[in-house]
Amino acid sequence: MKGLRQLRVHAVVLGQIGDHGVRALDADGGDEGFVVILPAIWPFLVAGLVLAAMNIPALNALALGEDTARSLGISVLWARCAGIGAITLLAGSAVTMAGPIAFAGLLVPHIARAMVGADYRWLLPASAVTGAALLLLADTAGRVIARPGELSVGVVLAVIGAPFFVFLARRRKLVTV
Repeated sequence: MKGLRQLRVHAVVLGQIGDHGVRALDADGGDEGFVVILPAIWPFLVAGLVLAAMNIPALNALALGEDTARSLGISVLWARCAGIGAITLLAGSAVTMAGPIAFAGLLVPHIARAMVGADYRWLLPASAVTGAALLLLADTAGRVIARPGELSVGVVLAVIGAPFFVFLARRRKLVTV
């Protein structure tokens, strides 16, 4: 008879890498899901890293202002599109590896910064508390909305987070292509 530590529980990772991905969870709490997911996302991860690395000089020039970047011969449109592409590939890869709850890590610092300002002495603890509160709120909402079943925390976070990022982008004019 196999020991408890050798017992494996397999769960399908839905919505992350399709029907072929199986995440293996050991009975002692170990997670081998990373080993299974990595082969499916490494091309996107490498492409994002290469695109980001190639775009570093253009982003440095853009940090000086659009006019300065243009005078240095940088195509502002290409630099922004490459930056958006790299961000999309890297953020998508990170969320796929960490799971849909990691989306809270993208959302919470913006909320915390709006509450306490940019001082990192306050921002870091506020982000921790806000993240816990947001996950608790999303889990509670998922249980109440889909009663008697349950709605995934990741789905609720996506419903909350997507409009928030659209609002944030429109309010601050973060990206103008």
